Amino acid sequence: MADYDSHAADYDIWAADMVDDVQWYERVAAALRPGGRFAWNVFAFSPFVAVEVDGKRETRGDSWQEVRNVPTDNRIDLVRDAGLIPLWWMTRAEQEGLCEVAGLEVEALYGCFHRQPYDDTTLEMVWVARKP
Repeated sequence: MADYDSHAADYDIWAADMVDDVQWYERVAAALRPGGRFAWNVFAFSPFVAVEVDGKRETRGDSWQEVRNVPTDNRIDLVRDAGLIPLWWMTRAEQEGLCEVAGLEVEALYGCFHRQPYDDTTLEMVWVARKP
């Protein structure tokens, strides 16, 4: 993977809102050399799975977690004995739009790091984008 500009990966991908998301992608694009590539993965959780697991409680030893679906935010919350972990997912269209706004060209979209095709059953998006 020598074709990838690894220094761009130092940016924090956890953004609070769409403005932060756009700025993050713009910073990545600015850090890349012309022709430089950047690869990243995104949680592509299915809303159908979110409905299916909503309210389910899982116990492992002394710890537990319950899943709460928050469909208005494209988010599930993992409510745990040790606290709350919110997990947001993004759509393919959102990712493509962010790349376009930042001036990146999408070279590939995979369903995992093993380059399997992205399809309706995939819970992860692995992107490769290039700075023209």
